[in-house]
Amino acid sequence: MKTNCLRLLDNRYTWITLFVLASVFGRSPYPLFGLPLALRQRHIENLSSAKTTVLETQLENQSQAIHSFTGQLQELQEQQKQQAKQQEQMQAEQTRQKEMIDNRSKAMQSFTWQLQKQKKQQEKQQEQIKIQQTRHKEMRSEIDQLVNINHQLELQIDSLQQAARPVSSKIVPIKRQTLMAIDYANLDCAAKAIGIPINYEMLKRYINSRFGSLEARIYVGENDRKVNNKLWFKHLRDRGYSIITKEAILHGNSFKSNVDVDLAVDVLSDGFNFKNLVLCSGDGDFLPLVKKLQQRGVRVIVLNLPDRTNNILQNLADEYISLSDIASEITTDTGHLKKA
Repeated sequence: MKTNCLRLLDNRYTWITLFVLASVFGRSPYPLFGLPLALRQRHIENLSSAKTTVLETQLENQSQAIHSFTGQLQELQEQQKQQAKQQEQMQAEQTRQKEMIDNRSKAMQSFTWQLQKQKKQQEKQQEQIKIQQTRHKEMRSEIDQLVNINHQLELQIDSLQQAARPVSSKIVPIKRQTLMAIDYANLDCAAKAIGIPINYEMLKRYINSRFGSLEARIYVGENDRKVNNKLWFKHLRDRGYSIITKEAILHGNSFKSNVDVDLAVDVLSDGFNFKNLVLCSGDGDFLPLVKKLQQRGVRVIVLNLPDRTNNILQNLADEYISLSDIASEITTDTGHLKKA
């Protein structure tokens, strides 16, 4: 409304009308000239106050905007810090994963190397087993040949004896009582398995009490325990043992004396002159020898541990003696006796 009044006062026709009215009523028109100036001054003051208020409002709004922008800037900085921290964590995690991958790769390489090593060892063991199997076959073949040769010799001797003896005479060969043949390596392993040291004097006494007077032979390889112990040999000889030694031969990583062949040859040469053979071994290579002796009427007794004796040999024997059953008879130290 004030604005409309000011516009009305600015109109010249309005001033003419006021001048005429002042003249009619006898008033001086000059005071009226100050009215628009006062109104204009008040209008200017009002405008200035309004502008100041607007400016203050704008300034306050700008201050709030600056404050808000500052807060947003701080939030952005915090976010940047968090992002930098996350990046560091990601880099650390990547480094850790890389180390894990490297460690796994090294472990796989080590595992592969161990597998290759085990494979080589298995191949080597298989080769050794093949060599042993071949040697056993050769031994069996040699024993069979020796048995055949011995049989032929016996036939020739029988024919010569029959030709030499008078027709009316009848010669009956005198047989000795018992022969004990000990495969030392085999029997010693069996004794170790149940934790006893064998007293060979007590062993000889026990066999003598069971099967009568005997001849005791022990077959030892040069690389077996106590081979170079002269006192031990003397001790055995003083107790009536015959000691037969043989040089060991290298097979793979171990030495083999193969006294089995010597034992078989010796027993075939004069084993038929005994009533009983006590074979102290569980080796299945002696099966042809046992069969041949039994065919000629020799009673075969096998002495060893059941789990270390060939099943066929154990069943074929006329009598089987378990080493653990007679442990108290052949040793003075049974404190460490183990179950067979």
